[in-house]
Amino acid sequence: MMKKNSATTKLKSYTIDASNRVVGRLASEVATIIRGKTSAEYSPHVLPQVNVTILNIDKIKISEKKLDSTFYYHYSGYPGGMKSRSVRDFFEKSPKSLFLKVIDNMIPANKLKKSILKRIKFE
Repeated sequence: MMKKNSATTKLKSYTIDASNRVVGRLASEVATIIRGKTSAEYSPHVLPQVNVTILNIDKIKISEKKLDSTFYYHYSGYPGGMKSRSVRDFFEKSPKSLFLKVIDNMIPANKLKKSILKRIKFE
């Protein structure tokens, strides 16, 4: 069995236009690509050689109901440390952070998660 050397493998690049696309459907597509599941050499314990560039992230579609009724929570571990932010707050501050948060929830929590999420770029 021949091992692939990191110097010989090339990164495969994908460019996706996010204008007028629904956030969840686009995020599931990007999560599948960024995990390497579209490749014939997919293996869950190997870092995929894939880059994804997303264009026009500020033109993504989110329904009004989702903007107001969906919240993300963070608990610091201390009494009174529960913080919540609505999707509207995330989107108004930075559409990139909202999209990364959505994809972050779709990728399994293991040692590869950070390095997989670093392969997503925005333009």
